Amino acid sequence: SPPETALLPATPEAIGLAKRTVAVMKQNIAVALITVEAVTNAVKHGQATSVNLFLQVEAQAYDLVILDDGQ
Repeated sequence: SPPETALLPATPEAIGLAKRTVAVMKQNIAVALITVEAVTNAVKHGQATSVNLFLQVEAQAYDLVILDDGQ
């Protein structure tokens, strides 16, 4: 038998929460992709052997610092 699912009523509040959740997920994916690209570039083009990442997440912003020992 198929698994049971719980459906929530499509209230304006629930729809708003879903939209905000999706927006945050998209932001998190973007930060992850930017981070991967930066690390890849540091190693590939800068010949870095060490890369340090510092990520601070605040209510309205991400602060990402990437330090490497490349050229």
